[in-house]
Amino acid sequence: MLQHLRAWHRRRLLRRHGIEPGLWSAALDDFPLAGELAPAEQQQLWEVASLFLHRKAVEGGGGLEVTPGMAVSVAIQAALPLLHLDPHYLDGWHAVILHPGTFVAHHAEVDEAGVEHVGERELAGEAWDRGPLVLAWEDARPDHPRADEGNVVIHETAHKIDAANGVANGFPPLRPDMDPHRWTAAFEAAWADLEAADEAGHPAMDTYALTDPAEFFAVACEYFFVLPAELKAAYPAVYDQLCRFFAQDPLSRRAPEHHPGHRADQRR
Repeated sequence: MLQHLRAWHRRRLLRRHGIEPGLWSAALDDFPLAGELAPAEQQQLWEVASLFLHRKAVEGGGGLEVTPGMAVSVAIQAALPLLHLDPHYLDGWHAVILHPGTFVAHHAEVDEAGVEHVGERELAGEAWDRGPLVLAWEDARPDHPRADEGNVVIHETAHKIDAANGVANGFPPLRPDMDPHRWTAAFEAAWADLEAADEAGHPAMDTYALTDPAEFFAVACEYFFVLPAELKAAYPAVYDQLCRFFAQDPLSRRAPEHHPGHRADQRR
């Protein structure tokens, strides 16, 4: 009974708040990764993106005026990793804030002696703990010149997914049929390999991942959706775990000749 009520409520929300066809068609045209999905998955992506916009306000920061098209563009990108995940992964936060370009974030860190240091960083994206998802529109827009090398919206959405258990630590709430030991083993081995490869001067993945386990997960998710061949070649066990977690296999729907480049960027 509860499942039927949830399905009815979902249909009702989509009838009232579904993304308008013209806006959706434009968003699909601008986001090539969505074009790789089968028609049934594209329909599901529309549903997830529509519900995303129903639950999350997309607001402008730094004087940016957010248009409906911009909001839908963010939603379709965020919806890709959320495509087959339970809606509870979106719980605990309520807004996306778009800045025109990179923004300055202030962070406080406590050193081993207990002294607090406050610093500034220029970022293209940031996921606040139990707060908004903050993005630079110049990096989040679908026509970004390096959109085939990375995706800041997917990266920051991955942080929100990761934090669904209360803290972003590279270990999101896994599906019931997944083995947490295999997850840990895959990511720990990949971390050690990337560290060694970085020291040797030939890392197979953006070394921003080595910031901490949360960033490793977010960068791996970016590669999973945007550069799946590179991730599977370098860290097949991580790729397999992400396939199981997201219930998607991006490489299987990717044209063989599609081999985009490598990206390093400011994210958090």
